[in-house]
Amino acid sequence: MVSKFIKALIWLCLLFPARLLADPFDLAPPSAEISGLAGCVAARDIGSPATYYNPAALGRLNDYSTIAGYAIWSPRLHDRVIAYGSLGNMENLRGTDPAATRNVVDQAFRKATNINRIGNIYFAQSIPLKRIFTGLDRGITIGILVSLPGSGFSVVNLAGQSPDTPQWPYFGPNDQRMMVAASIGVEAVKKHLFVGAGAMILADISGMTLSSTPIALFDPKHPDNPPPPAASTAVFHQNLSLDVAPVIGILYRTSRWADVALTYHGEMSLDLDFDAKARLDMNLGTPMDATLPYNLKSSFFYLPRRVTAAAVFHPVTGLDISVDVTYAFTRDYKDHLPITVFTLDKSVVGPNGELKNLQSFGHLRAVYKPLPKVRTRDTVIPRVGITYAFKRIGLRLMSGYAYLPSPISPAQGYNNLLLSAGLHQAGLGVGYKWGLGSRSSITLDGALNIGVFNTRYNEVGNGDDARGVVKTSGWTIGGGVSLKTRY
Repeated sequence: MVSKFIKALIWLCLLFPARLLADPFDLAPPSAEISGLAGCVAARDIGSPATYYNPAALGRLNDYSTIAGYAIWSPRLHDRVIAYGSLGNMENLRGTDPAATRNVVDQAFRKATNINRIGNIYFAQSIPLKRIFTGLDRGITIGILVSLPGSGFSVVNLAGQSPDTPQWPYFGPNDQRMMVAASIGVEAVKKHLFVGAGAMILADISGMTLSSTPIALFDPKHPDNPPPPAASTAVFHQNLSLDVAPVIGILYRTSRWADVALTYHGEMSLDLDFDAKARLDMNLGTPMDATLPYNLKSSFFYLPRRVTAAAVFHPVTGLDISVDVTYAFTRDYKDHLPITVFTLDKSVVGPNGELKNLQSFGHLRAVYKPLPKVRTRDTVIPRVGITYAFKRIGLRLMSGYAYLPSPISPAQGYNNLLLSAGLHQAGLGVGYKWGLGSRSSITLDGALNIGVFNTRYNEVGNGDDARGVVKTSGWTIGGGVSLKTRY
């Protein structure tokens, strides 16, 4: 039996954004007003950010609207392995003895909850064409929204996720790509019906992630009982392209007491499936170089299709109560898992899995894991928001609530190492408005957003061979400030 192993691990270094499933605007929205209302704004007059939330609302803007600000969202996730079961049967979770195995398992799942915060620097502008072309007999307004991640354009180093790595995919890691929305809203029926459409554009900001497939020496006389895999290195770079999705909205003013709205947001995804070559730097006592062709598949950004029905009520002067319900088609998430899987080209793999183009170095073969089975589901997101304006003094108070359920079903059948839970969000905000004449004003808004994750018992493992249970919980804190002008 050969006892000498290769000394490093294959590292794939790809230039692409961090992985995220939750809408980044659900967590760090482009307005302190939206944050204070927990995102319950699809039927509200929120100025230029309506470009993303409901472009139809742009149609009733008769003034220029500019907004700029910063939002932040910081999670604190917790996990506790309450049943180690047979998790130690997994190669990467195995220790030298039972106590060491429990320690390795604890550290692996603890690392999965170490999720970075999300920062969002944003700017939005609306341009009412009626102010430019005075002959227009109805409102037509163009809007644009630009959202930058908190790290700007810097390269972000992130630990990649392989199939046998515990991870919490739904709320992290943080989004690192610029998002742009451009829309137009039209007053279809004066003072009553407004329609709008636009596009969301996911622009290219570079990040970096790591993934691995180990390679091991083995004895060809016993191909079914190889030694544990060990080390080698490789580097590869890939730039990603843009992605575009539609956003459509309708807003109807039923009376002075209520408005209703319906919106649709298209799917956005960034999936990779390409062939490449890895340059290996191996050391088996004597340094040697080799090249291996392989195929890589993964998904690094995914937002599902969403339909939102919304209403806002004005029961008394100064008081607005809004209700939004979003249906998200998150069942498709199983086809966009943020797990990197790479397989070697069949042309270089022999009958026993040996790497034919490395035969001069000895009997070597790759050991990689397939994509795990994941049970996903569509989700319904309810929201409610309340504002009260003291118009005489320019003060406005805001509060809101939202529940963001996880698309990853609680019962996973011990088939993967994914952790998840639903998130309850509550927002509080305050704004002050300075009037600068008959049409002009400046509004300063601030908001605090607090979230609590459901306690959840996650069935983790790789099927019948390894099973365990991990308890997850946690909380979040966030908020932001924004400055809005109308003129």
